[in-house]
Amino acid sequence: NKCYLFVKFDNINLIIEDSIDVLALHGVGGLIGIILVALLIGFRWIFYLFHIISFDNDLWILDPRKDYLIKIFEEIFFMEAAILIGILTLSSSLIFLLFSNIINLYFKKDQIE
Repeated sequence: NKCYLFVKFDNINLIIEDSIDVLALHGVGGLIGIILVALLIGFRWIFYLFHIISFDNDLWILDPRKDYLIKIFEEIFFMEAAILIGILTLSSSLIFLLFSNIINLYFKKDQIE
């Protein structure tokens, strides 16, 4: 069974026929979407989990009384940065997926002719 995804831009109809591409699009989109929703609901928990996974020491735990990073940038800055990174990641993966399919369609058309 193949999965189909129909994308329409102005005068261009694009059919993504490859089930791997559809799964990749939904997988990346779904994962980034879940992370973005989790960021909006509980940013502190996601922020903490990210740092626990990323670092093997506790040097990332800053003291607001002494560390200027915390004084200069509030928590909302880090939340907005994480959301922006998620949106840019999702957008770029969608763009790469669409361009790869357009290139595949172009080469398939050349092979038929």
